[in-house]
Amino acid sequence: MIMDRDTQEGVEVAWHKLTVVKEKLSLKEDCGIRYPMVTVPLSYTLGDKVIETEAKQIISLDDGLPIGNPVSSSYGMITNEQMLDMISDALLGTRYEIVSLGTVCNRAKAFVSIKLSDDIVAAGRLTKNVLNIMWGHGGLMSVIGNSGLTVVVCQNTLNVALAEKGDFRFTIKHTKFAADRLGGMAEAIDRHCGVVAEFQAAMDSLDSIDCEEETARKITAGILTPASFEKEAKVSTRTMNMVDKVVSLYRHGAGNNGRTMADLFNGATDYFTHESSGGDDPWKQFVSSEFGSAADSKREWFNVLTDDTSRQLMKARGEQVLLVA
Repeated sequence: MIMDRDTQEGVEVAWHKLTVVKEKLSLKEDCGIRYPMVTVPLSYTLGDKVIETEAKQIISLDDGLPIGNPVSSSYGMITNEQMLDMISDALLGTRYEIVSLGTVCNRAKAFVSIKLSDDIVAAGRLTKNVLNIMWGHGGLMSVIGNSGLTVVVCQNTLNVALAEKGDFRFTIKHTKFAADRLGGMAEAIDRHCGVVAEFQAAMDSLDSIDCEEETARKITAGILTPASFEKEAKVSTRTMNMVDKVVSLYRHGAGNNGRTMADLFNGATDYFTHESSGGDDPWKQFVSSEFGSAADSKREWFNVLTDDTSRQLMKARGEQVLLVA
């Protein structure tokens, strides 16, 4: 039912093919996530009694259905309309284009993607970059900013947090006295530009490191094998199928030649963008790729492959994995 309440609007069709395409996106008028929201007290029925609680539930008034988890009485709701207005106000004086916006998880998480700078070429691949602002309702997500990067030739995506450790979180909290403006936006814009430059340099560096298929298989097996391997000394058929798929994409995936660490990284992001959730549900894959476990996996691959020590450790671990596979 998630597709019944969620939407993704964009200036072009995204890889999941579910985009509502508009020539120009606005944070003000004709925006698909500007529905009114209220909080209502929660109660429950016990026998013939109605028991009132101190908890509240966020409701969207256009369909009368709940959004996110129940919240405490001290929770201060920040509506989508308020968020969009704050983002719009914070961007005054900045050259930008809204390229994507929407919700996932039955409206519990929302996002806006803002193009602030020119596209780049990283490891020989044209890469689009945007500043993503994401927020949640019902305690599911703080207001977070990160850099979104999409390899054009294969529509692989990666979100890089706007801080070296942990997500960059804007100075706005879900309290009764939430700020009227989105603090930290100027810092986020500066940090986004820095992250994009760092990504470009990292990918160019990976493209300069030779990676034979045997090495690619060992690193892939090392990263994908669960931590329990050391105790159980066995590898599941599912894990080995994942290894085979990533290595295949490293060799023959769109834009790949099976020669460098950049090919291996692109093969991994290809898998976790398009195939990791299985089945034929592109919306489920989109949520995992951009917000869930697949997004976490892509960031892990980036961190491992761009660090010499981590890369060698995973190669050694993968060698042990393949001996018993």
